[in-house]
Amino acid sequence: MRDMIRSLVQSYRTLRPFAPVAPYPRQGAVLLLLVATVWVVQLHPLVPPWWVRLIAISLCLWRVGIERVGWPMPSRFLRWALTGAVLVTVLSQFHGLHGRDAGTVFLMLLIGLKGLEMRHYRDVVVVVFLVWWVTLTGFLFSQSPMTAACGLLSGGLALTALLRMNQSSSTPRGRVTRDAVGMLSLALPIMLGLYLLFPRIQGGLWGVPDDPLIGHMGLSE
Repeated sequence: MRDMIRSLVQSYRTLRPFAPVAPYPRQGAVLLLLVATVWVVQLHPLVPPWWVRLIAISLCLWRVGIERVGWPMPSRFLRWALTGAVLVTVLSQFHGLHGRDAGTVFLMLLIGLKGLEMRHYRDVVVVVFLVWWVTLTGFLFSQSPMTAACGLLSGGLALTALLRMNQSSSTPRGRVTRDAVGMLSLALPIMLGLYLLFPRIQGGLWGVPDDPLIGHMGLSE
């Protein structure tokens, strides 16, 4: 009975699709994820304000310094202070967290903040899903082919970082890249079929053409 339970546990560990290989995120995967973060923020169809881009780039550069230069990880108090400052800034600029624009900007800043505390495999997975989620929010503002291309690149970079975390250190980088390209190539025909064969809804996606919480001029054109 004991041997059977032990074999079941070993089989479960083998079959887990996202079993961590290393307790600390690999430097290559972290840097690739930071590139995906900068890409998805800078080229988002929302065209975020300059201070959002500046904060996102600064947080990513801070993490690069931790990985490459050896800067110490920020303390919990400092992370909470940064989160509070970001929250107050978003509330003062958008008068709340509700709405399409405010929610998207807050998610962009959360990616950078979460990137500062990446210590374990779980943190990397959270950042990957945040990058994917912000990529999806781009289609709330535009459904153009350029938006799809930018989203495909940012999502592909995040996917490559996730695959890199799940591979052993001896796995060649070229194999990880080929695996990511292969997975994206399987989804590409479905994306093209949905774009070309199915009618597109006029106006904004999911019935939110404009953010009702944004002020508008009283004069019409």
